Amino acid sequence: MSFHSIDTLQSWVREFERSHDFAGSIRVIPQDGEEGDDTGLVAMRLDNSPTEIYLEPPGANGQPRWTVVFEARELPVRLTSDQVITLAQGLKTLTALCSFLELKSDRDEARCEYAPRAAPAGIEDAREINEDGPGRARQ
Repeated sequence: MSFHSIDTLQSWVREFERSHDFAGSIRVIPQDGEEGDDTGLVAMRLDNSPTEIYLEPPGANGQPRWTVVFEARELPVRLTSDQVITLAQGLKTLTALCSFLELKSDRDEARCEYAPRAAPAGIEDAREINEDGPGRARQ
């Protein structure tokens, strides 16, 4: 499963909230990951919907992308047409949040994979590293 620290997830949520207004709230719930990793679960509550909604990162339940999970409900929810419109707008924001987390995850993983490294032995200047990839010196 893709791992992102709780601090990273919280910063992504704050960044998303700065550019999106909606009727609801987003929070990161602390969660212990594998081997004690300090991670979290992104949860969203939409106004007019008492259903818990959370977003699972890639790898959870074998999914290759971020997924949205709607918790089961025991009782029906009755809404007016205005409340349904507000809920629909919230679902649109939920879709944008899921896409935003996918984009941030992809960028984060690419940055980690291609993070700058110290120049290999024998190379004095990091500019001598070929742009074909890290660790490949120009001939």
